[in-house]
Amino acid sequence: MQPRPLAEQCMEPLDSLLLQGRRSLNCVVNIGMNSDCESQPIGTMKSAFGTDCKINLLDLGIICVSGKDAGQFLQGQLTCDVREVNAEQSRLGAHCDVKGRIQATFRLFFYKDAYYLLLPKTVIPHLLQCLKKYAVFSAVNLIDVSQHCKIIGVIGSLRTLKDQGYIRLAITDTVPRFILLTMPYDASLSFIDSTGSTGPINRWHLLDILAGIPTIYPETIGQFTPHQLNYPVLSGVSFNKGCYIGQEIIARTHYLGKSKSRLYRLAFQSNRPFPPGTRLQNDEGSTQGRVIMVANEEDTYFQALACLQTQAISHNIYLEGPQGPVVKILALS
Repeated sequence: MQPRPLAEQCMEPLDSLLLQGRRSLNCVVNIGMNSDCESQPIGTMKSAFGTDCKINLLDLGIICVSGKDAGQFLQGQLTCDVREVNAEQSRLGAHCDVKGRIQATFRLFFYKDAYYLLLPKTVIPHLLQCLKKYAVFSAVNLIDVSQHCKIIGVIGSLRTLKDQGYIRLAITDTVPRFILLTMPYDASLSFIDSTGSTGPINRWHLLDILAGIPTIYPETIGQFTPHQLNYPVLSGVSFNKGCYIGQEIIARTHYLGKSKSRLYRLAFQSNRPFPPGTRLQNDEGSTQGRVIMVANEEDTYFQALACLQTQAISHNIYLEGPQGPVVKILALS
């Protein structure tokens, strides 16, 4: 008798998932999944669900978009509805090319008459280049202000924190967490240095994976559409805001098409991590998808978000080919 594949076919069609996913003004709350999926990771998850801590998010940077046309300019560039972003709420979003392929993902927020995009520092040069091509037609200023900002991720409540003039971005998740940051020449976050314990940045990335929040890095620029990364469910795509770059193709996929690949959460065991863009292959060595992001769970256990062909998950899937680690499909929670 043929052995049963580790990667079971357990995900629901995209249209059904979109109806089940509950939206939040800040972030994903829950994504409906078929109960046949693995609901528990292969490790113990101590690295994610430990004590309250703070994490210096050194890999993140910030682009400031200011000027009298800033809101209108971004509305015509981004997948999210800029009108829904204000001092009280942020939005996940993406910037796409004319083919509807994601060039960058970010969290958009508003502060003191300007918009800010929070995203990996390594993607900022590319996104600035993309935006500046269109900015010449608008009264906007685009500036990388990363070097003037401090960005801290907080897991838990850290009740000893008091209002010190910092910006707080809430993230709705099964694990309470939020982001503290300062804008250029504003209040300092030095007070937090003596508050709570410090955790590794890997823990923040692991919580993003558990929450099903994918991030684009340089290795995966231009490889995925918003639907393939679940961004409509994450409230990162608006279908009634009007035109923006890539909107026609994204809307056509949403209303008329059916994506042949989509977002999955994976677990695997290995002596090393695998970078974004790593190929996922079947027994025949045929590429079925790519890794989006990876985080260490504990010891040799890892979790990842990946874009996989939906028909592929009924077979064994490996990292970098049949000689690589086999992956297990987990439920997005």
